Amino acid sequence: MVSPEATNSSSSSSSSSSSSSSLSSPSSAGRHVRSYNHLQGDVRWRKLFSFTKYFLKIEKNGKVSGTKKENCPY
Repeated sequence: MVSPEATNSSSSSSSSSSSSSSLSSPSSAGRHVRSYNHLQGDVRWRKLFSFTKYFLKIEKNGKVSGTKKENCPY
């Protein structure tokens, strides 16, 4: 069985060496690289519909606008 001191010292030395190499690539930092393959085939436009029966649009600046007209292209 390994003592807690030995475990802590080995983990601290490995974390210091990985922190210097973590700037080179995101996968070496221990983060999971996400895959969005499930979104590639579906190119249809989606419409947001609120509980209060408004068709909503979220603009690039974050502003939310809405209308009651279903066929409004916005």
